[in-house]
Order: sequence, then C-alpha cells, then structure tokens
Amino acid sequence: MSFTLTQEQDVGGAGVVRDFSLNASGQSVGFSEVTAGATYDPVLWSVTGTATVLTDVAGGIGWGSARALNDGGQSVGFELMPNGQSAAVMWSSTGVATLLGTGGGLATPGSVTSAWAINTKGQVVGNVKTPTGGFEAELWFGGNTTRLSDPGLRGYAWVSALNSKGFSAGYVQTSATADEGVMWGPRGTATTLTVSGQISSQALAINNAGFSVGWAQTATGIEAVRWAQDGTAEVLHGLPGSTNSMATAENGHGMSIGWSATAAGGTDAILWGARGNIAAILKDPGGQGKEWALAVNDNGKSVGYADIAGGGTEAVLWQVDGKATNLSPLLPGWTNTEATGINLAGDILGSGTVAGHTEAFELIPSSAAATSTHYHLVTSPDAASLTLASHS
Repeated sequence: MSFTLTQEQDVGGAGVVRDFSLNASGQSVGFSEVTAGATYDPVLWSVTGTATVLTDVAGGIGWGSARALNDGGQSVGFELMPNGQSAAVMWSSTGVATLLGTGGGLATPGSVTSAWAINTKGQVVGNVKTPTGGFEAELWFGGNTTRLSDPGLRGYAWVSALNSKGFSAGYVQTSATADEGVMWGPRGTATTLTVSGQISSQALAINNAGFSVGWAQTATGIEAVRWAQDGTAEVLHGLPGSTNSMATAENGHGMSIGWSATAAGGTDAILWGARGNIAAILKDPGGQGKEWALAVNDNGKSVGYADIAGGGTEAVLWQVDGKATNLSPLLPGWTNTEATGINLAGDILGSGTVAGHTEAFELIPSSAAATSTHYHLVTSPDAASLTLASHS
C-alpha cells in the first residue's frame, strides 16, 4: 500500500510540533510551540496538515495543548490561566473554547485541571489537583461534573481513558508504593481491576465493549492483563520465560497490543487475540531486538516504533499477522520517528525530527475506507508515564 506524507503545519513557528490524537476523518490535535521552551498553542490539524489554532478560553493567557479528539471534531486539553495553573478546556469543532469543571484555574486559585479524553457524546474525563497534592478524577458532561470515586481512599485517582458509553479507566493509589487499576461507570462508581496476589496494577485503556487492559505486578513479575467490565481478570501471557509484559491498547474486537521482555534483554511487540493468546509476535524491522506497539485499529493493524542500529528509532506499521513495514522510506529526511496512532482507514499519526526540529506527520493511505474506533497517546504530566486512551 502506498501513502501520502503530510507534515503538520508548524503554525507556532518555533520548530516544535506534537500531535496526540487522530479521529476517523484524519483530523488530529496537539500543540505547536510559539516561543522556544515557553509558550504553546493548542492546534487542530486537517487531514491535509493545515493548522487551526484553537481559541483561548475566557481568561486564558494563550498557552495550552489539545490532547484528545472525537469523530465530531470536538477536542479537549488544557490552557494556562493567570494564576499560573492549568484549566481543563473543551473546544468545539470550530475551535470555540469552554472551561470544564468547577476546579479549574479560574474557579479555584492554586488548582490544576487537565482533560485527557472525549467521546462522541461529548463526555470528557480528566483530573483535578487537590490542595493536598493528590488528584481527583472527574467526568464532565453538559455543564455537570461527576467525581469518580476513589476506592484507594488516599486522595489520588488518575483517569485517562474513556469509551463511547461513558465508562473510563485508570488507577488509584492504595499505598505510597502501590496502585490499583479502576474502571469507572458514567455515574462515577468504581470497579477495582486486580489479579490474585498482586502488588500493584494500572488500567491503561478501555474499549467500547467495556474491556480494560493494562498491567499488574505480582511477586513473580509484571504481567499484561485484560479485565472484563465486572472486574474479572485474564492474564495475557508474555513470551515464554518472560517476567515483564504490558498491554497498552485494545481494539473493538478484543485484540490487544503491548510488549513482552525477551531473554536477551530487549522487548518484543505483541498482538494478543480475543481469547488472550499471543496472536502474533510483531516483527522487528530495526534488528536491535527492541520494539514497542502503541496503537491498534479495528482491523488489527498496529503502529509503534523500533530501535535501529547506531541509535534512534523508526516508525513501524504491523499487519495482523505480525509482518512489519518500516515507515522510514516514506519519511525522507526524518529521524527518530515513531508512529502513535492509526484509524480504521489506515491513516497513521506520528512524530520525529526533520531539519533539526521536532515535527509531526500523518501518512494517508492511497485508498481510504470508513473508520471507527481509534486510540491515542496520553501523557500523565506528574508521572511522565505513557498510556493509551480510546474513544469513538
């Protein structure tokens, strides 16, 4: 299959562009740096890479980032407020901004809010920093705020994934050194996601059927896990002898992706089938024994990156049988690339370095198809951790 390369417009002009979310029509959102190391504009890009700077929320000071996008073109993220803290924001498909929640930078001085995922209903999930330094997880919809319950009772609940029915996933702290995966219903009720004998767990993604995936740590290592909506756990076994694996995303048909540590000290990207079996060990085009799958579509195609000789990374597309396509030949002049999103049409979102700048790209296949569920990368700013959230 041939692709057309689109470089996302660097509307800020400072040479740093990141996009985080891709929808069914190939639109994407993220930020473009305006002043080096200082200010950023939240941006919506069209499928052709044309940038629209999303407007400031009332009282905002023009620094922010869009982090998620639904199929209707609505997006969410955060913007800096005059008190120096961030406020969760939703932008309409035309870029008009609305402040989310009651704990935002305007309403509560010293607080921090961020929005991480939005579904087609317009439901949004995000987090509010508390006066004690913890976080509350919240769902915002129609001007109302629903606090997502904290079964850990330590004042730290983190949500980053949301499905089309308003169910969300994340984790809560249960001790100073342990977390517990959680799935929340639309009314905020929590179902804990654990495995027998666990030390810690986190849910990283949730699909529209209500299945969550992530990891759980036990005395024998870290295991990739899939949980049903009632909390029933299924361990997704890694490579033979591996004591370290993780599932990072799942498509609408129950196929999960992630990685498993190898005996040689590397990592193999893995595609698990709907029955929890290893459906494919995704091939390593870089030849260095280290590759990571970051996103999967409903056709079972996945994307991510692999280490290459001499250092650096290359973006990779994997077929459902594990066959790999090195995307570097489609990105002339680009280095240190990674692919972070793919929709059902096969549009691929990613980033890398070109002409000395950090830029974002989209690869559009020559034949487009109807699209549905897609997955995007989400970053937890306090822990610098990477997760994958789903929406449709």
